[in-house]
Amino acid sequence: MTYDEFAENLKECMVSVWVDDESTFGTFPLESMKCGIPVIGKIPDTEPDWLGENGFWTYDGNKVVELLGTFISAWMEGIELEAEVKEKMKETYLPYSKDNHSIATLSIFNTIMSQRAEGIKTTIEKIKTEAV
Repeated sequence: MTYDEFAENLKECMVSVWVDDESTFGTFPLESMKCGIPVIGKIPDTEPDWLGENGFWTYDGNKVVELLGTFISAWMEGIELEAEVKEKMKETYLPYSKDNHSIATLSIFNTIMSQRAEGIKTTIEKIKTEAV
């Protein structure tokens, strides 16, 4: 399935469930949020930086089923997701755009190159000073 096909299929869901104790980042919840799909999940052992009031989270994996049941019951009764949660979802995924990723990656590599160049210059100056 292509990324576009995945996104189109994800948009058809009423909710996403994410349980991954070992994840250090977690793209699936972000993809779900970008598609406007709320997330119910267990907080992994290493909490992602983006975790917040942007979904329905629990530390207890056994409570995921309870959260899911409550969500589905509300959904069947026609209860809409609060605008505040939708806004938090949007705030969460916005920093992870391709453009922001490209800018951050270029910035990191520019910093590395600058540090290397500075290190080489410092070493050359040190060698020149010691040679005199």
